[in-house]
Formats: sequence, structure tokens, C-alpha cells
Amino acid sequence: MSVAVLVREAIDERFPGDADTRREALQAILDAATMDVPDPDELHDELEAIRARRLA
Repeated sequence: MSVAVLVREAIDERFPGDADTRREALQAILDAATMDVPDPDELHDELEAIRARRLA
């Protein structure tokens, strides 16, 4: 499942039946500044470290 599908479903769940509000929410996401994301291996390692701390 793509990130776009997840975002769309989250917006639809939060704002059911109100197309204008959903459209505004989606536009706010699209207008947000980009953020740095590590490469997949680094991201995996970072998430594993977070999970390990929560389980400890």
C-alpha cells in the first residue's frame, strides 16, 4: 500500500462526508515543507533502536 493511499484513508476517516474539509487537509499536507528522510537501511536501524528501547 502506498503512502498516498494511507494519507487519503486517514483523511477520509477523520473527515467523513465533508469534501471541502478533506480537500483542505490534503492540501495542507501537500503544502508542508519536505523533511529529510534517511535511506531505507538507516531508517530500519533507527526504528529497530526505538522499538528496542520501548521493549526494554
